[in-house]
Amino acid sequence: MTWEEVGGMDLTKNIDRDTLAIMDVPGSEPQMSIHDGISTYGNLTTVNESPITSGEIWAGTDDGNVQVTMDDGANGKT
Repeated sequence: MTWEEVGGMDLTKNIDRDTLAIMDVPGSEPQMSIHDGISTYGNLTTVNESPITSGEIWAGTDDGNVQVTMDDGANGKT
C-alpha cells in the first residue's frame, strides 16, 4: 500500500482550533492547558473504497466534511 498527496486538496474545513469555543469559552482565552478540550482537529477519520465501484473513494473528517472521488482521487467533491 502506498499514499500520495491528493492534488494539494485539504479535505477538511481547515478551521483554526484557536477560534473554536469550548463550553462557550473562546479558544483564544486562557485555559488550563493549550488547546484544552481539543487535542487535534481537522483530521480524516475514515477512508473507504467502494466495494462495488472501482475508483470510488469516500473520506470523512472530524469537522463534518464528507468527500467523494470517482476517479481514484484525481478529483473530489464535498
